[in-house]
Amino acid sequence: MTKIRTFTKIVFLLCLSLLFGNYQVGAVSKNNSGKVSQSRKVSSGKDFRIDSSGVLMSYSGTAENVVVPNGVKSISFGAFMDHPEIKSISLPNGLLTIDECAFYGCTSLKMIDLPESVVRIDRLAFGSCTSLEKIYMGKNVKDIAELFVCDCPKLCKFEVNESNENFKVVDGILYSKDMTKLILCPQNTPEIISIPDEVLTIKEQSFFECNNLNIGKNVKYIDEAAFYGCKNLKTVNIGDSVKKIRSYAFAECSSLEEFCVGKNVTYIGNGAFYNCNNLNKFTCLNKKIEFGADVFTQGLGLTFCVSDNSDACEYAVSNKFNFEIV
Repeated sequence: MTKIRTFTKIVFLLCLSLLFGNYQVGAVSKNNSGKVSQSRKVSSGKDFRIDSSGVLMSYSGTAENVVVPNGVKSISFGAFMDHPEIKSISLPNGLLTIDECAFYGCTSLKMIDLPESVVRIDRLAFGSCTSLEKIYMGKNVKDIAELFVCDCPKLCKFEVNESNENFKVVDGILYSKDMTKLILCPQNTPEIISIPDEVLTIKEQSFFECNNLNIGKNVKYIDEAAFYGCKNLKTVNIGDSVKKIRSYAFAECSSLEEFCVGKNVTYIGNGAFYNCNNLNKFTCLNKKIEFGADVFTQGLGLTFCVSDNSDACEYAVSNKFNFEIV
């Protein structure tokens, strides 16, 4: 039953990721040649199945402290999936890629230091690592898929080598080097997040199941599922700089009650407020705006506050939502 639940969750997250497409980012890590903390058991060579090209296909050990052998160039899909006993892992220099779901469900793993050689991390590589608190990435990673870390409620910060040419971290949040794109926010960011004014784009799923934020005044684009599952969001005011709110951007924000659209928003994507069942007030005063399919959950006690003879007013009438002319 546990395996069925794990598989179902992975399928859901991968489908979500595929639905919104891949956004690849860059980062890498410091050398991980330091000593492994002592514990009652350490992995041995016989625990690893490695093919002739250096791909680690699977791990069958039960150690708390895992040392991956030298010569491994890639960690394959699900190689360490559902090993809750793993508390620490040492990765070898020369490792280049970490594939989808490689460490999915390693629920005791608290910290990841990626070797400098790593260039790519795929989707859900560290999914459902529920004890994970920190990930260090260095200067050489070029590709990081969306949702490479997901369902990690204790993750509080990223660290990136200052020499990284594409990415940087500010207050534990991962940004593009020029700060124009917000890439990913740790799920356990403790304070209210104020998105810097330099940020123009909030990327896909960057606030997946996060909470407590203020949107910067210069943000222009809110990408697919950017705030998906932010369950503590109650009120959102979108500034006049924003032009588009893409599909499922605020879906599953179950506490969201009021939402105000800036006057320059011209498009709200499919399912943008899907399952926002407590949303009761939607303010949209710009005259021209396009709505995608099933933007709101039908049957809500939702009231539109709109301008007369506007697209939003017409949308409210045609979809049988309450409305007020303001």
